[in-house]
Amino acid sequence: MPEEIVTGPVPPAERIETLDILRGFAIFAILIVNWTTDLLWDVEPAAGWAGLADKATFWLVWLLLDEKSWPIFAFLFGLGFAIQMERLEAKGVSIGKVYSRRLLVLFVIGAAHFILTERDILFMYAILGFLLLPMRKWSGRALLLTALICVLVPWTRNTVEGWQQQRRLENPETAAQVTRELAQQRAENVSRWAEHDRIEATGSFGQIVSIRAQVWFEQVSSWKSYIGWLGDPFPPFLLGLYIGRRRILHRVAAHRHLIRRLMVWSLAIGLIGLAAVTFLLLGGYPMFRERFVMEPGFLSRQLLRLLERFGSPALGLFYIGAIALVLQRPTWQRRLRLLAPVGRMALTNYLLHSVVFVLLFFGYGLRFYGQVGTFGGLLLTFPVIIGEIYLSRWWLQRFRFGPVEWLWRTLTYGKLQPMRLSPAAP
Repeated sequence: MPEEIVTGPVPPAERIETLDILRGFAIFAILIVNWTTDLLWDVEPAAGWAGLADKATFWLVWLLLDEKSWPIFAFLFGLGFAIQMERLEAKGVSIGKVYSRRLLVLFVIGAAHFILTERDILFMYAILGFLLLPMRKWSGRALLLTALICVLVPWTRNTVEGWQQQRRLENPETAAQVTRELAQQRAENVSRWAEHDRIEATGSFGQIVSIRAQVWFEQVSSWKSYIGWLGDPFPPFLLGLYIGRRRILHRVAAHRHLIRRLMVWSLAIGLIGLAAVTFLLLGGYPMFRERFVMEPGFLSRQLLRLLERFGSPALGLFYIGAIALVLQRPTWQRRLRLLAPVGRMALTNYLLHSVVFVLLFFGYGLRFYGQVGTFGGLLLTFPVIIGEIYLSRWWLQRFRFGPVEWLWRTLTYGKLQPMRLSPAAP
């Protein structure tokens, strides 16, 4: 059957508005995190807080959104794969062929985005997306078990390496040498990233792109990167695939009780993980460490890190369930519906965030790098959020896709896609 039959946009009647709204929420949550807590980059938070407003902003964003927004985005990626798989199978189209081309295009877009902005997950999603293809027929139990194993793999590696280092530090014959190696490594990292930050803040476009390309190549050529990505963000991919195949968010009203049970469990796990990582964060800085009766030992720290690895994605899942249930109420549905156009253009809006970001903060822009605290970064997100809401609505009243979505689809199918809506289109 010719593939042209699937190249048109999903008709409005077939779109799942809840998913579009969730994508819009995730896009803005990522924006807020990137423009507040991540503005500090490698600076210790205590050193980057200028006043009460910055401190309050940092803690609120860190507690509520940081490490919760990315799992939502990853979950929706896996769920989107399940939906696309279902639609392609219904039309008799080769899933592997079409989806592989789709992922290859996403990889190129993601690599270019990273090199131009150094703020990207898209190339990583594209690489991991290929793992979903052989898993698409796995049982639900196998998907959930694999998600659990994927969380444990990088944690186990880090624990073993840390334990070996701890043993060498406790051995009088090797302690001095390990201490020197660690000090030298820390000094080299500080020097390297200080130079990196200097170039980001004051360098030319060519200098900045060159150093970003180097960082990107280091990531994609390191096996440690792939092990780390298996732990984050791949498990939410698998959960999204599982939920998508069960069509739970397709029919929220019919699965209301199940969603509520999942929310209770995810909230409980999320709060435990949040408490664990809060303990680790506060204990990691001198200004807070003195408030603790005792500092956790090696095994205790590893356990706390494991709890955090489960906790943050669990809170993301809690947000997904909460928004899905709230949207069953007409009043909230009307209020949150304004996020749907943003979600339909999620890729365009995500990349637009980066364009505005580098123009504001980096050396070839307005050079706000290091000049704006967390509260100032939060204030800067408001015009971007408002602008993207109105721009997305205006665009989709005239065109079938967002501009980057159109490019992605055109390159995937190797054929120019119809862009403008006809006057008679709904």
